[in-house]
Amino acid sequence: MIFATVFIAFSLFLSSRSTKWTHQSFFKAVSPWSKLNSGWIIDGETSSIQDGKLSIKRVFSQNDCLKELFFITHNQNVFMTIDDGSETRTLYSSGYSGKQLIGSESGNAIHVVKIPECRVPRFVITIQFKKNFTSKNEQFNRWYYQMFRGTIPTIYIGNEDTCISSCILKSLYQVIPIVLQLISAGIILIFYFVNHKNMKSRRCLHIFWFTMITTICLLCESHIGFLFSQNTFSLYLLSSLFIAIRPSAFMFLLQEKKLLSKDERIYKLLNLIILANIFITCVLSFCTFIPFTFVRIYLLAFNFILDCYGIILIFSDSFSIKATLDVLDVLILINMAGFTIDMVRQIFFGDSTDLFFFTRIGILFLYIFYIFNAIQDFFNKELVKARSETLKNATERDMLTGCLNFYNMEKQEIKNDFVMFLFNITNIDSIFSENGQNEKNNALRSFAQILKIEFLKDSIYKLYSAKFGVIGSNRSNEICEKQIQDIVMNVEGYNKLSMNSKIKIAYTYGRFDAATDTNLDGLYSRLLVDLHKKSVGI
Repeated sequence: MIFATVFIAFSLFLSSRSTKWTHQSFFKAVSPWSKLNSGWIIDGETSSIQDGKLSIKRVFSQNDCLKELFFITHNQNVFMTIDDGSETRTLYSSGYSGKQLIGSESGNAIHVVKIPECRVPRFVITIQFKKNFTSKNEQFNRWYYQMFRGTIPTIYIGNEDTCISSCILKSLYQVIPIVLQLISAGIILIFYFVNHKNMKSRRCLHIFWFTMITTICLLCESHIGFLFSQNTFSLYLLSSLFIAIRPSAFMFLLQEKKLLSKDERIYKLLNLIILANIFITCVLSFCTFIPFTFVRIYLLAFNFILDCYGIILIFSDSFSIKATLDVLDVLILINMAGFTIDMVRQIFFGDSTDLFFFTRIGILFLYIFYIFNAIQDFFNKELVKARSETLKNATERDMLTGCLNFYNMEKQEIKNDFVMFLFNITNIDSIFSENGQNEKNNALRSFAQILKIEFLKDSIYKLYSAKFGVIGSNRSNEICEKQIQDIVMNVEGYNKLSMNSKIKIAYTYGRFDAATDTNLDGLYSRLLVDLHKKSVGI
């Protein structure tokens, strides 16, 4: 893949250095966008099907307010002249001059040509369209031009700004799927970063990568993409290379469906074939004696064969096991069908400036499905995580106060430098008998909150009945006494604000002594006896 990437980068560098596929335009005027297809006639003297030439001309007058002409071509050189009766001047030229380092055809190109003001009442504009590719073999040229005839594009009149903006508005059916796919890629990438610790989240990264590949391919073949590069073959080659990479996405979909495994020989063989396909595409782009249209047809046929193989796998798996197709099966089939229809249109119905008309629909549905699937997986995962946390808390914590339970205190590691506090709400039974269960629960929750504030870094345990325990690092008697006094003051403050239940507490504390306390239970038992005496005394 490293060698393939270097080869692709080198091919694109040479194509960007070629100047034959560039064109110059002169802009700026003010006029509305409108079609100008009527009034043109085919010039039989300069048109020749055998040479792949099509010439049209039209007579204009000063009243026509002609400003700029706008049109889109596919694999055609353009030569435009104006004849005012006294002389014939060249207005515009695209593809007739410059150096050619790579490529045999230009691909799609946008042309905006300014028409100069003429003082004569009438003048004639002639536009000649010629296929980019020219072979030294006349018989091959004759066959090629008959098979892939050039077409006369739809011509619009208007200034550059209005023509381009109108072109963008007219091509919203191309723009909207591309934008939605970019949004899809962003959402999938966000889910990857949110769940990147999960091994399954790598699927999101793969989906993001193939979404970007597909989006760039669609962008290069869209009317919007033509605006970004003056070197039209660069876009043409880039989109072709992404068509060559498309089978990798196909392989990923088959893995998602578990129809192929990385350990299978067919998987390794297909990967080698796909890699070789990328190399072949790059090599053929250097062959100026081969029409690049043939390279495109080869790529489309290669994708078609793999799509057929995928369809066979999907149907054999679906109907042999579950006798039905799931959503992903249907979307993959729609994606393959859309690409196949576009391929047939490209081969049998002539060149098109919009190769992926039907493909966009299937791809868009496919990636939207992946977004909803990723969202569903994310929330299902979060739901399982929340349920696990709830079950964990139910086994480790007291649900009323949120404190750790007695079972957790028994698991406490024994250290020689810890101190234990025990507290007891001595009048909890009176609170229950006088004010009910709600006031009893409120008293327990409030006292637990007081302990959490005071013993912020220590472990707090809810023991049986109304007893609480705190285990923390060793500290001096002065600090222990101060913490207890703070607890007493906070309880008094609570009692002043409470209308019904007034809390009375007993307390004690002690340090772990390895000589007398063989384990944590020894210290706990010793303090429990002391707490009971103080509780009875209160």
